[in-house]
Amino acid sequence: MTTYEMVALADKNGKTYENEDLRYNKERGFHDKSGKSATVAYEMETEQLNVFIHDTNWKEIKPRKITIKEIEMILGYPIEII
Repeated sequence: MTTYEMVALADKNGKTYENEDLRYNKERGFHDKSGKSATVAYEMETEQLNVFIHDTNWKEIKPRKITIKEIEMILGYPIEII
């Protein structure tokens, strides 16, 4: 789906979409993988803006399934779900 289609869909369904290192969701807008806001510089180069708006590489980020044991291994200590 193109960038403009993705923004409309994400604003409607609240999901996050990714295109290489760039992500988008309604809450954060365009951001990187660490959550830092991404700025899209607008230059007088209409071709670059056209390419960005019509980019078709956007994919929904699916929730990752993970066990408590896997979380504990990542954190390095046991956790308790309350």
